[in-house]
Amino acid sequence: MADISELEHRITLALDRIGAGIAGLDRRAVPEARVPPAPAAPQGEGAEASELSELLEAERTANAQIEDRLKVLKDRQEREVSELRAEADRLREQVEETHARNRILKGRLEEMRRTFNDLRASVRGDQVSGETLNAALQAELDGVTALREADRAELDAILGELEPLVKEAENA
Repeated sequence: MADISELEHRITLALDRIGAGIAGLDRRAVPEARVPPAPAAPQGEGAEASELSELLEAERTANAQIEDRLKVLKDRQEREVSELRAEADRLREQVEETHARNRILKGRLEEMRRTFNDLRASVRGDQVSGETLNAALQAELDGVTALREADRAELDAILGELEPLVKEAENA
């Protein structure tokens, strides 16, 4: 950005010089009625006008280069913002999926607690039914399955984050 400010300042100064030179040419171009122009003056004015034209062209070239650089920077910035937004959306989806899995897991664990409490109550009363025991075992199996699914999803997320780093290391 400092380069841009410097170049902008240079362009402004050059345009001011060019404007002053053109104003000087305009005054010289209209000769006073009493004094005829000197014979060498047109050559000097032509050289000065040529020099000013060259300066103007150089500043236009510099300005075009600055505009090209700005366009490249703006394109890069837009691309990076787009990539960051996509990454944020992906991470947001991951968080939402994790929350959904955690809600399911909490529900299954709560069901397990209720079933085990029922099993404890029936054991205390010496009335353990096969149905209660089966429900407890099914709840435990569902809880373990939910934990496994949550662990697998977490591992998939970790691997997804590591994969670009591994590819980058292989390309280096």
